[in-house]
Amino acid sequence: PTSGLCSEISGRFKELKDYSKALEWINIALETRKTVPDGSTFLWAGIIYYELGDMETAYKYFDLTYNELRYTPFSMEDKKYWQFYKQRKEELNPKKKNKK
Repeated sequence: PTSGLCSEISGRFKELKDYSKALEWINIALETRKTVPDGSTFLWAGIIYYELGDMETAYKYFDLTYNELRYTPFSMEDKKYWQFYKQRKEELNPKKKNKK
């Protein structure tokens, strides 16, 4: 199956809040993605890990999403994922204040 199809199946399980099944399918999508690129797969993986409470792994996949596709895929999902990513990114990479 394609990564897109696997992501769709994963999404259906996410809607049912069956995150363990969603995780199984997103992992298949990630494996498939190695041969056929599909950046949105990273976002789905991040969402599933977020909902499972694994924030470290969620951030990793959200960062891959942002680096590949920027904000666009986040704009189509619940804003909490973008807010989490932005906040975590700022915590990990604080901007240096200019000294006068």
